[in-house]
Amino acid sequence: IVNSKMIKYLPSHNLPCGINCIVAIASYSGYNQEDSVIMNKSAIDRGLFHSIFYRTYRDEEKKSQDSGTQVQEKFTKPTPDVTLGMKGNNYNKLDKNGFAIENMKINGNDIIVGKVLPVKKKGLTKGYFRCCSTTLRSNESGFIDKVMVSRNGDGYRFVKIRVRSNRRPPIGDKHS
Repeated sequence: IVNSKMIKYLPSHNLPCGINCIVAIASYSGYNQEDSVIMNKSAIDRGLFHSIFYRTYRDEEKKSQDSGTQVQEKFTKPTPDVTLGMKGNNYNKLDKNGFAIENMKINGNDIIVGKVLPVKKKGLTKGYFRCCSTTLRSNESGFIDKVMVSRNGDGYRFVKIRVRSNRRPPIGDKHS
């Protein structure tokens, strides 16, 4: 509907860059509604103004000094019988490598990266681990969009997990 002079020279007029919607400017119930917007509920239900939000979580295997010896963190799915300090969250959505499975629905109490650290303390036999897993934020939910595993400059493995969540405008949401 509205174009600038630059649109003629750039190919952006061929690409979609927003939503054209019909807007009526009127007073509601005879009073001035200053900064409010009234939207059709069925248009919102059909997908008007829906958006997709991505959040990326990152974690890496590190070496640390523990009582004079170096111990290496490891990506894996923690097992309750040999892992100490497991969080009260859901570990069922991890694969055997300790990463969340792509396109799986996750909630705020799910673990997305499983990681353990070997424990070497007096009174504990060899083979025990401490849980250092990464959880999703408690107030978020969505789908695992992408899992990327690589190595950094020091040679340690790291993982980036991108979480996708669909957002729809709730009552009271601001629009500009």
